[in-house]
Amino acid sequence: MENKKTSILLEMADNNDGYVSVADAARFGIAQTFISELAEQGLLTRIAKGLYIKKGYEPDPYYLLHYIYKKAIFGYRSSLYLHGIEEAPKTPDLCLPSNYMTAGIEGASCRHLGKKEFQTGQSLVVTEKGNLVPCYDLERLFVDTIRRQKEIDSKTLKQRLTSIYQTGIYEEKLWAYAKAFHCEAEVSIAMKLLLLER
Repeated sequence: MENKKTSILLEMADNNDGYVSVADAARFGIAQTFISELAEQGLLTRIAKGLYIKKGYEPDPYYLLHYIYKKAIFGYRSSLYLHGIEEAPKTPDLCLPSNYMTAGIEGASCRHLGKKEFQTGQSLVVTEKGNLVPCYDLERLFVDTIRRQKEIDSKTLKQRLTSIYQTGIYEEKLWAYAKAFHCEAEVSIAMKLLLLER
């Protein structure tokens, strides 16, 4: 029976990029104590409360942050990275609802957003390691880049907007976001410049 449970857990891990959660195991009638025994044997490693990874797999830092802080969304620089536009930032950007406590969140840059700003443009993307995590979509990244343009040098601004645009944006959605964030004029100028260069 124990060999069968071990096989189920290890197969579950292989089908889930190396991860096994206590909740998933419970659905198969496997108790946390058994998972702990496999960890003691070195077959699994505990990487967060209720989450283990199989020996031979490397943890995905983006998936791990998402697992621990389920309400968090990967923000600006992290979204650019997750969409394949720029290199990974030194510390991931996490966006959280305004009432979310950030005490204890280590290894990430946290930003609280109001309800509209937090919810607008949420999407899911697959990390380099094949895990699904929440971040902001390309249209939101375009608008956020426009809104932060005073913080960015002109060369980086142009490259970033061009890369986001070329990755593939839906203009109808872009204009809806521009209207929501009151930056229609700025987005219009940027779009005209990008279209002139094509």
